[in-house]
Amino acid sequence: MIRVLFVDDETAILEGLRNRLRGLRRAWQMAFATGAEEALAELSRREYDVIVTDIRMPGMDGATLLQRVRAAYPHMARIVLSGQTGKECLLRVLPIAHRFLAKPCETADLKAAVERGQSLQTLLNDAGVRQLVGSIGRLPALPPIYRELTEALEQSDTGLDKVASIIERDMSMTARLLQIANSAFCGRARPTTHLRDAVTHMGLNAVRSLVLSAGLFAALDKGNTLKGFSLSTVQTYSLRTARIAFRLLDNHLPDNKEEARTAFSAAMLHDIGHVVLATSLPTFYEPVSALAKAEGLPLYIAEEKVHGFGHAEIGAYLLDLWGLPLPIVEAVAHHHHPDRAGESTFGVVGAVHVADRLAHLDKDSQAEQKIDADYLADTGMLDKLSEWTTLARHVIDDGERHGHA
Repeated sequence: MIRVLFVDDETAILEGLRNRLRGLRRAWQMAFATGAEEALAELSRREYDVIVTDIRMPGMDGATLLQRVRAAYPHMARIVLSGQTGKECLLRVLPIAHRFLAKPCETADLKAAVERGQSLQTLLNDAGVRQLVGSIGRLPALPPIYRELTEALEQSDTGLDKVASIIERDMSMTARLLQIANSAFCGRARPTTHLRDAVTHMGLNAVRSLVLSAGLFAALDKGNTLKGFSLSTVQTYSLRTARIAFRLLDNHLPDNKEEARTAFSAAMLHDIGHVVLATSLPTFYEPVSALAKAEGLPLYIAEEKVHGFGHAEIGAYLLDLWGLPLPIVEAVAHHHHPDRAGESTFGVVGAVHVADRLAHLDKDSQAEQKIDADYLADTGMLDKLSEWTTLARHVIDDGERHGHA
């Protein structure tokens, strides 16, 4: 049973939610708190899996409440249900809320958000995953520029100009973001030459993911500790996967650029667990490699057979620990098993899964066959596979012509 706490300062809204969700009483244990203080008091008395809160409330607002919940109850899925949808509001809740739902919200959408959030948090709090991450002697330090960005985005007065000014202090990062903005994203009428325009065009999630990815790869580039592991190869394929994932969703959902940007962000980071394990805990792969070779298994299947989980879950756990938005964490966690995400339609998880496979078309003649066809059939997208394969080949060829992934 999923335990959900709803928070709003308007009792009429809470009563409306209670009535709408009455049919879920056998699956959900629900409580309703009028305001943030009452919510914190309730959390001190009982355990909950998910909190759903409004943002604008007198006294302590929803953003501050979620900051408190994140610190005290990190296992909980944090969902915003608010009538505020302005850019300033989104900037503030982006680093602390797993999902953002706008009022009025369909009951089915709310149900899906709660259940997917709780399912992912259960996976991330798996004892085996937590124990293995705890056994890593020293996790890579978060890049200072990433920490500064995250802290800035938690302030209500942070705008795009402030974000750009933080990045501009790092010349190499500025150059990298401008390069990606002009090469990975399509449909621009003219080149992006100013960092603020690049941030606007790419979206804050993509910018944060790029900053995190570039910083972590640089920190871990101290000489490969797993035999045969190439950090530069992983970087190449991560960017290629991101470009393909963006194009897939940009073509499929042309009016929803944010979905495509989120897919790009997740794809950039989808193998970060593999990178951390290969460079910080190479012993993880000793029995895995032996089994994969003996039985001819894909590496991720061998990981799961040996340890019960793999680099996808480890990467998702770390990204959640580092405060990445839940849709990105979710796509990383499920990029080998998109059916586990519970998507009813093709979205970010599916795009990252497909892109991850198709990014290897130039080296693996069986790449297309490794895509989960049952998942594509269930989401009504199986007939798109041939078109997507052609698109991926164009992305790969374009990258080779221009000297990038």
